[in-house]
Amino acid sequence: MILKNLETTSDIIVNEYDIDFHIVNSQSDISLQAMSSCDAIIFRSDYINYLKPQIQKLRKSDNPALYLKPIYVSSKRAFLRLDKNVDGYLGDSELEGIVNEVKDLIARVKLMKSFTFPKDASFHQRNFIKLSQFLFTRDEKLEANRSRRAHMGYYYKFIDYLVPDLELHQFLDEIERMKERGYITTELVEKVSLCKSCSSSYLHFIETCHKCKSVDIEGESLIHHFRCAYIGPETDFKQGDDLICPKCDKTLRHIGVDYDKPSEIINCNSCNHQSQQSSIIANCVDCGCSNELSKLHTKSMYNVLLTEQGKNLAINPHSLFVEIELSKQEKIELEIEPDLFVLLSGQEAHKQYTRKMGSYVIDINYSPTTIERLTATETATFKLEFKKILINYLDDIDLFCTIDATNYRLLLVSKQQSYIDDMVKTLEYNINKVLNDNFNDPVHELQVNPTKL
Repeated sequence: MILKNLETTSDIIVNEYDIDFHIVNSQSDISLQAMSSCDAIIFRSDYINYLKPQIQKLRKSDNPALYLKPIYVSSKRAFLRLDKNVDGYLGDSELEGIVNEVKDLIARVKLMKSFTFPKDASFHQRNFIKLSQFLFTRDEKLEANRSRRAHMGYYYKFIDYLVPDLELHQFLDEIERMKERGYITTELVEKVSLCKSCSSSYLHFIETCHKCKSVDIEGESLIHHFRCAYIGPETDFKQGDDLICPKCDKTLRHIGVDYDKPSEIINCNSCNHQSQQSSIIANCVDCGCSNELSKLHTKSMYNVLLTEQGKNLAINPHSLFVEIELSKQEKIELEIEPDLFVLLSGQEAHKQYTRKMGSYVIDINYSPTTIERLTATETATFKLEFKKILINYLDDIDLFCTIDATNYRLLLVSKQQSYIDDMVKTLEYNINKVLNDNFNDPVHELQVNPTKL
């Protein structure tokens, strides 16, 4: 079917090649319930002020049948002005031209497991889940696009409809957290300088006086007279059209022969201060804040790509919230942060000078390849169980910390050497058994190394 043959001005659903296309011919507010039941939407309008809020209404829904919906426009002008923020431009072409693409999108959406956002899911966590599913179903990366209309000078397709422009820098923080979790990789595009007050990239860089910060400054060349070695501002030499040295009264005729201009001096017309270098500040065009260059915020703008772990998250979003809940439970009795562990073990070493018994740090580690096939959720679960095993070997005065999933440190306080020797053998035997039982006897390269403080 060819779109231009549809002369009706009302909305219509057309079934072609077993796909239900909801063709929006009017400019009335769309019904989300009606849109959720179709396979793809085609807007036949070039009125941007109508299209943007309708598309945003779909993308901001928490229903994947809406926010992942294939959306096309029949106006090339609208397609360009929407910054390609839809799935494609159809024009008056036959629907057959997008059938394969729509079927592929539908098939990928069907891979998603049934999912409802938890009530305590944050705004940015919700949007990251939506983003991961959008990138997975479209089989593409998220690109940073330069725009003079964007608050930070860049915008992102799809995210542009979910996150307010003024809050994009906060969503980029979420991107960094998800990168640390292994869901995405990034390609650095640019580092932008932002206002410390409002995070705007629209900055006006100006030179000011070092002393009073006035912008009323002027630069003037310094003149070096070769013959008498006098150096002074050019105004000291000016007498009419001639340059005459104020020290020896000789006329300077040829630059490079009689004199040179080695540098410049800055004169402030407000306070008469002179210096050889101005102070540069960045005035924010949006909020008017005056920023010292050292106080500007720097933000990295990335292209974002899903990892295999990120694709698994797109299919099963529930795993993210299971992992977050597990991370909340990870801290258990006697566990402390690595930095605090170093501090306390140092203090304990100092105390041992006055004690008959010693204190020991035992480092436990095994090869990261042992758990490389685990998902993030499975890794978090195993790490929690592993720590519960370790705590069984600690007294109330002992401590331990987790470096990462395969590295742990124990602090055993006031122990005999024989106790430590037995402990090392016990740990080696039991941890080997745990690893062999859980990972089908991998080459885990377990090491249990004691060090006396």
